[in-house]
Amino acid sequence: MFVTVHNESLPLAEPSPVPGQRTYRRSTVLAVADQLGGPFTLVRDGEPVVSRELMTLDGTLYMDPAGKPWMVFAHEWLQLRVGAFAAVPLDDELRAIGTPRELFRGDASPSAKPQQGEGIIVTDGPQLYRTADGSLHMLWSSWGDDGYFQTQSRSRSGDLFGPWEHLPVWLGKGSGHGMLFRTLDGSRMLVVHRPFKNARGKLYDVRERADGFELVGQRVDLDLDAQPLPPR
Repeated sequence: MFVTVHNESLPLAEPSPVPGQRTYRRSTVLAVADQLGGPFTLVRDGEPVVSRELMTLDGTLYMDPAGKPWMVFAHEWLQLRVGAFAAVPLDDELRAIGTPRELFRGDASPSAKPQQGEGIIVTDGPQLYRTADGSLHMLWSSWGDDGYFQTQSRSRSGDLFGPWEHLPVWLGKGSGHGMLFRTLDGSRMLVVHRPFKNARGKLYDVRERADGFELVGQRVDLDLDAQPLPPR
């Protein structure tokens, strides 16, 4: 399991470029268990997958077409002002074996808007999926005109390093950190959290096309949402 942890009492040497903010230990670490329900044990005593001097969050495992593992992660806006997504190659024991390479920054998407008057762009929650035409899709979240939102970007080349094109917002009004999964009958569903604070899981049916994913509708029969949000 890739999990994000942070400790504000452990400052980093590099100051934040954002006035009034500071950098501190925020990292993706690994934990392992023999079964899904745990118990989980930290791998390598909780040492971060990439340098502890980088503020990394929401790391996720990606297997490239050659079967090689990578960790794709968000590089925090506190350290960059404009948050980014990056990838680092891993060995078979999920140790980093190279230098992280940037995929794109949050301002590459026209839907992501600056926050707090300081040009801040948030990048959260990367998850990667390949469709039948070979394109590679990244689900991710940021802040825009409608608050926190869920969107996706697409690499038509199928390569992790793009070029990436940025698709319209899927869900707004505090929706984010989405992940696709398959139900027991093999169909696709999306789970996101909403609202941004005191969040609950919201469920959507997803139609998988050759070139991408389409939201069909919210499953209020399952998530019991009293204020359902239709797809755009």
